Amino acid sequence: MLPCEWKSFEHVCHHEAGHAIAGHLVGAKIHLIEVDPTGVKDGRTRIERTTDFQKFVNACGGHAAERILWNRKQLLVDGSVPEEKVFAKSSMTHACLDKRKFFGGDQLGPDGLWLPEKDIEFMVFSWNNLHHQLEAHFDLVERVAQALFANHTLDHEGFMAAIN
Repeated sequence: MLPCEWKSFEHVCHHEAGHAIAGHLVGAKIHLIEVDPTGVKDGRTRIERTTDFQKFVNACGGHAAERILWNRKQLLVDGSVPEEKVFAKSSMTHACLDKRKFFGGDQLGPDGLWLPEKDIEFMVFSWNNLHHQLEAHFDLVERVAQALFANHTLDHEGFMAAIN
């Protein structure tokens, strides 16, 4: 796919595809992936997890896919590749629901914002446990993102068809 703008439909498709492929790579069954083409709602990926590790990897999958797109200079903000600090802040702001799943709830400081050390923990887990594996299978992320772009919803059979 061509470079995509932050929070565009293409970006959300890649983010959700990252969740799905991350879960798939650690043996979780993908039940449903949905994206809202209007952009009113974020997407969602429903998987059957049997281990905490699958839960953690799945929660980080969207961020890992975004990081790969950013590394490849394919994730843009206002038409250009953002600096790493801007990317990281945008990604962690966008990942609130994912971080809740990862940590089992909000991790807010007295100012009502996520604790920076928790953002770092989330990003480090993503990098150490997922990034390289997802990078090696990014063709699958692309295929699922393209199928989501075209169909907006993939059930288990649609997901399997997209990756095979």
